[in-house]
Amino acid sequence: MADGDSGRMARLLDGSETIPALGGFKKLLEVVKNDDGTMKLVNLGENSFPLASGVKWTRLGAAIIGSTVAIIATGVSAIVQGAVEAATRYLEAIQSFFFGGTEPIPDAPFLSRPSDGLYQVTVDAGIAAIRGAWSFSLAEFGVLALPISIIVVLATFYVVSAGIDFLKGRYL
Repeated sequence: MADGDSGRMARLLDGSETIPALGGFKKLLEVVKNDDGTMKLVNLGENSFPLASGVKWTRLGAAIIGSTVAIIATGVSAIVQGAVEAATRYLEAIQSFFFGGTEPIPDAPFLSRPSDGLYQVTVDAGIAAIRGAWSFSLAEFGVLALPISIIVVLATFYVVSAGIDFLKGRYL
């Protein structure tokens, strides 16, 4: 090391000269003479440890605790998000089952078509049965088709009403 370099090092260590890249801090390190005449550098921060100079243990502990809290918060957030998504899908499945939804088209996987739910299928079956009864009675009974068709419709409504009353008494 040249004489100029050792002089500059001494000025940096005693704080009379600063390093611009460090923002002009003075006396970052202090030279301490031991009893045997050797010198050691000691950090001037709040905690001075010759083997770990520059470590601020409170900030390190805060960083570790902060990271742990962030990881736990992320995990809890992921669990809550998964539970909410599962409940939403469950309710959508129930709605789709009863009232219909959409289903993918096998030949075009990015397209979908509406599908009938239990309610629509049941109503359609009832309407088809009544329509069939009207057409059958007209062809078979001629002039008596109207009274026979009205009896079939009233009997259908009675069966449906009795079924609903039975279910109310059993499950409610």
